Amino acid sequence: MSRLNHYRESVIGLGYDFIKSRALQTAFELDLFERLGTVSKTALTIANETKANPGSLELFLNALASLGLIEADGSAYRNTKYGREIFLKGKPLYIGDYIRLHG
Repeated sequence: MSRLNHYRESVIGLGYDFIKSRALQTAFELDLFERLGTVSKTALTIANETKANPGSLELFLNALASLGLIEADGSAYRNTKYGREIFLKGKPLYIGDYIRLHG
């Protein structure tokens, strides 16, 4: 790969990193991890809780699942095993304040 192409790919990667970061920040803004807690919920249930558009929220939840931030199980979504340890308030390894600080 030429240096120009490598540079180009690096810059494109920065754009994707920003999108991933923004998805995580938005999940905290919606209080999504706390809403899920230790249970599974459908996109419609979360949409009703957040007053979000159900179709748009489902796309967003699927994006979070593809990033490994939550898990999808059929039509329901839940926090991952590790997510329950770092995304829920009160846990010793909680990182939500750090994510919000950089948002």
